Amino acid sequence: MEYIEVRIKEIIQETMTHGCHRVVIDDLDSTFRIPIFMSSADAMPLLGLLQGENSLRPRPHDLLLNFIDMANYDIRNVKITGFEKGIYRCEIVIINTENTINLEARTCDGFFIALRRKIPILLNRSVGERVAGIKRFRHLTPNEKLRELEHKLELLVKNEYYEEAAILRDRINKIKS
Repeated sequence: MEYIEVRIKEIIQETMTHGCHRVVIDDLDSTFRIPIFMSSADAMPLLGLLQGENSLRPRPHDLLLNFIDMANYDIRNVKITGFEKGIYRCEIVIINTENTINLEARTCDGFFIALRRKIPILLNRSVGERVAGIKRFRHLTPNEKLRELEHKLELLVKNEYYEEAAILRDRINKIKS
């Protein structure tokens, strides 16, 4: 499998959906953007890390990191490996001299660990192509971008991802007006 290194570009509180945040990831060249939706409880610790804040008390992620250190493992990277039924699959890759372990995790937990340890976040290329239709949007005309977004909207509705479809529909309407 081929992976693309990504980063958390921004975290935005959704105004249409109370208690929901959109974590936007992009590649290092900023050629595509993928929104990942998560609860405020999951997004706020990420936002704090991005803003350089330190929690006064350890978080559950810190407990895991301490355990990994005590077991003489290192964390290599965090991988977004799949996308099924609107949910991203994530793995934290930990290694020592003898073993490599792919530890399944929620995406928000993987992001927290990647930010805390300053390790790469990798996106499976085929997942990115399927989810975002990774294309170089910068090179498309405004009409081509709009057609791409409308096509993505059709796919979201067809696959019954109504919440994401509603957000995209609003974005399309804003572009048209």
